[in-house]
Amino acid sequence: MKVLYLTVPSFFDLDISLVREMSALVDVHVLLVVSPQSLKSSAFSIEKIDSRCEIFSANEYNAIQKYKDVIDLKKWFVANNPDNSFFSCIKLSKKIKNFIRRNHFDILHVTSACKTIFFLTPFIYSFPYTLLTVHDPIDHGNISWFENFFRRKMFYRANKNVLLLSTALLDSFCKKYHVKKNRIYFSSLSVYDILTTFKTMRNMYGNYILFFGRIEPYKGVDVLVTAYEKSELPSKGIKLVIAGKGNLCITDSDLSKDVIFINRFIENDELANLIRHCKYVVLPYLSATQSGCVMSAFAFNKPVLATDVGDFPLTIENSKTGMICEANNIDSLCRAINEMSKINLDILSACIKERFCENGPFSWSSIAKSLFNVYESIVLNSRN
Repeated sequence: MKVLYLTVPSFFDLDISLVREMSALVDVHVLLVVSPQSLKSSAFSIEKIDSRCEIFSANEYNAIQKYKDVIDLKKWFVANNPDNSFFSCIKLSKKIKNFIRRNHFDILHVTSACKTIFFLTPFIYSFPYTLLTVHDPIDHGNISWFENFFRRKMFYRANKNVLLLSTALLDSFCKKYHVKKNRIYFSSLSVYDILTTFKTMRNMYGNYILFFGRIEPYKGVDVLVTAYEKSELPSKGIKLVIAGKGNLCITDSDLSKDVIFINRFIENDELANLIRHCKYVVLPYLSATQSGCVMSAFAFNKPVLATDVGDFPLTIENSKTGMICEANNIDSLCRAINEMSKINLDILSACIKERFCENGPFSWSSIAKSLFNVYESIVLNSRN
């Protein structure tokens, strides 16, 4: 079985681990669509995009080549869109179609409806065996009519099979996009172990809890700041570090000295060490599907305090791998922060380590085997 895994830099950190394990089961090639909108994303980070509108070997991209010890560069390729213009998208999509035909792939596994991939919609519709991974079944906030109708409804229908990473929003997804449940398969995420390969740096902030990721209104960071300042942590000398680019909606002058706001894009070597040295990670989201932030924290066996939205209550076991509190509720979050300070975090860390160990039920190895079964089911069901 020969698989083309068509993806984007946003998922590069999880793709590295998943493809590594999938390669032991199937002949998988990766085509990474890069555009100016994805220069700083996940484990993929570059300053300037290549000027060619072309498909070429991943060996030619330093952002990927530096991972040569953990991925097979001979099977990773870049579909480079230098300006993301209409003309470039059309041109590159034609090159992708030729690449697929030339290499005689059996299954096309797509992870994104980005602009370039969107122009492949008619081709995807005609391809025999396709699978689309949907990372966000329900979008956060408002999206344009164009994106909702064309990118979502048409694209979901063009892909014959859909892979969700959680059961939490299954009914909402099917209802909104008119996708039949018999077309849907399920998988999950494991720990983003690529982060653990970055060398350890010194702890710059002492004792602290950590929020990280792009600052967006739906992530409830303002709720976190208020809850933290009401909690017992400041009096115990435990700081709150907020690491990520975006508008906090709180002026620096309103932040206490115990709140450290690193308002910029966080490169992965810095992120790895922020997680490595923190007491635990807190995700006060107001809405969510699943979040890679949980798996980034779990990669370092760090417990997670999160709200009761999306997949969090399914991924985080209360008092075992973290704690769940009520979303958009300052008092509930404050109580949970105080409770976390009384728990033996080493016990929670040990539980995380056990669940996500190599060949464990939540490991990338187990997920790859499950995905291989999905591929086989797609082929079998299409023949019947």
